[in-house]
Amino acid sequence: SARQPGQRAVPRVRAPQSAHACGSRDCTLFAHLFSIFESRFDKVLLAYIPSRALPHSKKLVSSPRILTAASCRWQARLFNLLAIGSTLLSFCLFVLGKSIAPAKMPFLPFAMALPPIMLWLAASIFVYAMIAHHPDLRVRHYNKWAGYRYYALVGFLTIFSNDIAQQLGGWVTVLGIGVVALVPWAAWDVIKAGREGWVDVEVGLGVEQHG
Repeated sequence: SARQPGQRAVPRVRAPQSAHACGSRDCTLFAHLFSIFESRFDKVLLAYIPSRALPHSKKLVSSPRILTAASCRWQARLFNLLAIGSTLLSFCLFVLGKSIAPAKMPFLPFAMALPPIMLWLAASIFVYAMIAHHPDLRVRHYNKWAGYRYYALVGFLTIFSNDIAQQLGGWVTVLGIGVVALVPWAAWDVIKAGREGWVDVEVGLGVEQHG
């Protein structure tokens, strides 16, 4: 049957035929678990994959889901909050490491300060991608500029951090520049997002096999 105007198509994964043909307890359990995964997989694809990239053998059926105003506000602030937290934590750990490191362990401040930076740098890619196609365009806007700001700063410090450390007082200056350049601007965006007039957003979900 033909899809109605405004409907989106979504692919649907299928359990291997052997799982359905086998009558053992293990195969039956596998088929049950796969069906659960299948329903979750459909919803994720529906939210994040453009409809033009999907086959036309599946159609969306009406099953609305509400994204609350509080959820929209939280997602608009999420990237900035995590970027602020990881940057401040890294700076504080570096300063603490400098104060307690013995002369034979000059690497201790770096060993303490790098994990928050590296963990958030990796996790930020997934956070950014998760929010990039949010139904509310204002959430996308805050997320986009938070990403631009953070990755531009990381790129700048990656290129010039060694020169800055040699010319301007060491690595604490490099981290200090990161804090000064990122935290106030990101914090202002968090405040602005909190003042926005957020509303609930209805998103249609559900997939039906046809054809």
